[in-house]
Amino acid sequence: CKERKYAHMMITIAGCGALGSIFASKLLDGGYQVQAYQRQVATLDALKTGLTIESEDRSSSRKYQLAAVSDSVQNLEPTELIIVLVKLFSTAEVAPLRDILKEGGILLTLQNGLGNAEILSSIFGEEKIAAGTAHWGAIKRAPGIVQEAGGALIVLGPWYAGKDMTRVADILEGAAFNVKYVE
Repeated sequence: CKERKYAHMMITIAGCGALGSIFASKLLDGGYQVQAYQRQVATLDALKTGLTIESEDRSSSRKYQLAAVSDSVQNLEPTELIIVLVKLFSTAEVAPLRDILKEGGILLTLQNGLGNAEILSSIFGEEKIAAGTAHWGAIKRAPGIVQEAGGALIVLGPWYAGKDMTRVADILEGAAFNVKYVE
């Protein structure tokens, strides 16, 4: 891992399904604090007792404890980075996270589908949005149990032209992600 200039910061994962769980585990391994904003489903309850990540060949697993897991922002800490990984149809449901995004904070969307960044820009302001793609695989085996399925690259950049979002790339690189930053 490269030197983590942003170590110990709080990062919020919005949508801690298969891919969100992989992000949470890698960020925790990178020394960051991670909390999850998760809708009220079986995954919410499972994550409260811990997140289990299985290796790609399922020969080993590791359990992680998140700083907080909730479907209510009142139970979450102020955060400097929100990584949105909810399904397209749930994008607007992350709006309450405005209340915990710190001044100067950034929201990164790595969601599938089109229109996510536009929705998030209308809620949070386009200058706070970074957008990208995650070329990463994960398989949800059960609520709170995810198998790695290989990863290659995160490509991201600012949604608002000219806004510097390199610190998001630095944070992800600090968690051992392979990141390509684009303007």
